[in-house]
Amino acid sequence: MSGWKSIVSQIDYRKLSFLGRLCNMPNTVHAKGIFNARLSIYICRSDNNQRGFVPDVVQVLEKYELSFELIKYSHSGVFMSYPAWKRTCKQAILKFENAAWNARLHADDDFKRFRQLHTYIQPALLWKCAIDYRTMDSKLRNQ
Repeated sequence: MSGWKSIVSQIDYRKLSFLGRLCNMPNTVHAKGIFNARLSIYICRSDNNQRGFVPDVVQVLEKYELSFELIKYSHSGVFMSYPAWKRTCKQAILKFENAAWNARLHADDDFKRFRQLHTYIQPALLWKCAIDYRTMDSKLRNQ
């Protein structure tokens, strides 16, 4: 309720970020070739008892409703640019986190007044002040 995103969302963002980097690598990089082979195996098999990055990232993509991007990539071999992918991921995760936060707020009537004050998820003002102070302090030390 403090307005922070969950640690799971941070981990998911890192996984999606890695996926974006992987898909934007040149075709000559071995890591991309291995990823493409593992992705093809995952798509072709019906039992899908595969483990590792591919099933994990597919699950994360489904969670944030981004699986269409991997489907497009598997058909065409083209992936959106890395900066666009990062923006898309951040927006999808924020949308998911806001929905989960609102669900938690509306699940209990004890948060009625809190809902009126905090209409969307954001860090507490004290946390922002601490970050600003830390930034200003480091700038002053560097001068």
